[in-house]
Amino acid sequence: MVDKEKRIKKRREYFVKATREIIEEEGMEGLNVRKIAERAGYAPATIYNYFGNLNSLLNAVMDSYAADIMKWLQDKLSLNLPAAKKLKAMYMEFARFFLEKTELFKIIFMNESLGTVEDESMMPNFAEMYQLRIGLFHALADEYSYSKDDALRLEGIITPMLFGMFYARRFGISRLEPERFLQELKSNIEYLIPESRD
Repeated sequence: MVDKEKRIKKRREYFVKATREIIEEEGMEGLNVRKIAERAGYAPATIYNYFGNLNSLLNAVMDSYAADIMKWLQDKLSLNLPAAKKLKAMYMEFARFFLEKTELFKIIFMNESLGTVEDESMMPNFAEMYQLRIGLFHALADEYSYSKDDALRLEGIITPMLFGMFYARRFGISRLEPERFLQELKSNIEYLIPESRD
């Protein structure tokens, strides 16, 4: 990477970091170009030089959060486990991550926090996380002698269930404390993917 590219990358990182700090301290409503630029130590016009617009900066911020989550999951899933156990661990760790960072779930996955993002292509890139999840469901198919379609059907049940639990908690429909939330999630996953298949 030439010096100019390194400089550009570094300055973009300053803006992403400043934006994340503001989001985490004040929420999305605290964001504006002037405040981000001031926090990063640059003039407001510089944001437009490096990102074009605020939405592009927000897209980079959401991608940085996605990368953090992916790293968290990979660290937690580095053990050599059978696919079924690894899948359960992945869902549990994803839930644990967002139970510890409830505002982050809202920022990434809920429309109210992405109100400034008008274009769906501005949603964070979770392709790597999706590939990891689908790969584990394919391994589950081999491990349990499921068809690939049946394994993917399970993914289509478990993933929306987890998100539904988070949405219910966010809107006060469910008042589960984190430990109870995790117990219920674990119980539901174990019902769908038993420890052994006879």
